[in-house]
Order: sequence, then C-alpha cells, then structure tokens
Amino acid sequence: MELKTIALFFNSKRETCSKAAKDLKTSLEKEHIKTKILPYDNLKINQNFDLIFSLGGDGSLLKIVRKSAHRKIKILGLNFGHLGFLTYDKNAGIKALLKALKADKFCLQERALLDVQVIRNKKIVFKGIALNECTIKSNKARAIHLNTFYEKSELKEYFADGLMLCTPTGSTAYNLAAGGPILEPSLEAFTLTPICPHTLAQRPLVLKLKSPLFIDGQEESHLCLDGQVFFKLSKKDRVQIKRSPLNAKIIFAEDYDFFKLLTQKLTWGGNCKNA
Repeated sequence: MELKTIALFFNSKRETCSKAAKDLKTSLEKEHIKTKILPYDNLKINQNFDLIFSLGGDGSLLKIVRKSAHRKIKILGLNFGHLGFLTYDKNAGIKALLKALKADKFCLQERALLDVQVIRNKKIVFKGIALNECTIKSNKARAIHLNTFYEKSELKEYFADGLMLCTPTGSTAYNLAAGGPILEPSLEAFTLTPICPHTLAQRPLVLKLKSPLFIDGQEESHLCLDGQVFFKLSKKDRVQIKRSPLNAKIIFAEDYDFFKLLTQKLTWGGNCKNA
C-alpha cells in the first residue's frame, strides 16, 4: 500500500488516545508521510487519504466509518477501548505496522453497510448509514407496535420494546445481547431482531436484504444508528432500510481469524471438559 497522506482520528475524551495520537503523528512524519489530525467532534472528511488511523475503541471506528464511507478510504483502528472487535492491539509497534502496510501484509475486509431513510408525508426527513445496526425503540419503558414489510410480504406486527436490523459486523454487538444470531462477517445477510418481544412466537430472522425493508410505527419512538446517531420518529413515519452500495474498508492484522476473536473476546464455546 502506498502511504503518502494519512488522517489521524482519535477520541479526545481519552487521555491515552491524545498522547498516542501525538506520538503517532511524530512517527509518521519521520517516515515522510503527511499526517492530518481530524477532530472527534463535528468530524468532516472533505478530502481523500491513503489511510485513516482511528485511535479509540470500536465506537470511534464506527463513527469514522459513517463519515468516510463515501470516500472509500481504508481504515485501521488501534484499540484504546474494551472489546476491540474491529481494531488492532494498541501496543502494535508503529514501525512494524507501517512495514506490514507498505508490504501489503494485512487483511483488508469490506464490511456491509446499511442505508437508512425516514419518510414522513412522502418526504425524506432523515438519511444515514450504519455499520452495526439500525434500531427503532420505544420512547418509554413499554412495548410498541411496529409493522414490518419485506419484498411482497408483511412480516406481521411486532409488539416489543423495539426492533433492530443488523449487519454481520453488528451481529456480535447489540444484536447478540438481544438474543440474535452471530453472522460470519463476509455473509450477504442481515438479521432482523426484536428487542424483548411480548410473545414467544417472534424470533430473529436472517434476510438477504435484496429488497428494502420497511418498518411503520404506530406511535412515537426513536431511531438509532450504531448506538450513536439518534432521530425522533413521529406517528406514521416509515423507516426504509436497505443494503448500501458502499462498503466499509477495514484493515485487520494479516493473521485475522474471526472465530479465534470470538473465543478471545466473548469466550465463545466455553469449557466443556467438565461437562
């Protein structure tokens, strides 16, 4: 990979990230790589870079993906958070990391994104994209009615605290906590997962999403993208969710192994020796 210009995005709310960003910028400039630091708040990417470094947790990387997807820029995250499903170990040596990048010794994965629109009185009043999930939830601590349509079918009315549509990347996040299935990241499949459904008959569905999914509310609620972007929904708003034509381009270590990561981060499989 050619590295002439790199953008450096870091979570300024973490002191360790601020110091690491300054050190990284110094190291990159010693390698004659132009480096631009991007602000965490009101982030706008108005130019192309060869690479974006994201210093923070998975949440920081989610934000940078939404802001940079239209530019099709590769992103490498250094983990200063907790789980670190999408990021490198923060202790990875920068010289070794740059050497691997220049020699193309890394794993580049293109992860599916969701395009989301809110339609009110036949007008689009909100647009956004998500890497993990799109969630519609009640404004109050009670279940709500949500009508869902896919292709020519009505998926009946959900009565639950909410409903989420998640990508394979997001299947190990909120979806997992809500009882949804884990999807292998390269699958062209999406999970429709009810949140605390008030019936035993409504369970997660796995969809190809070759056509848009529509969710109609019957009362006020709110829409959330990746747990970070919020929009208040009015009665009779229609939410349209479809597979985005764009992908997130995320760089992982050359020996990246999704199932090994599940074991390390989520103790997948447990210990059966004493079973």
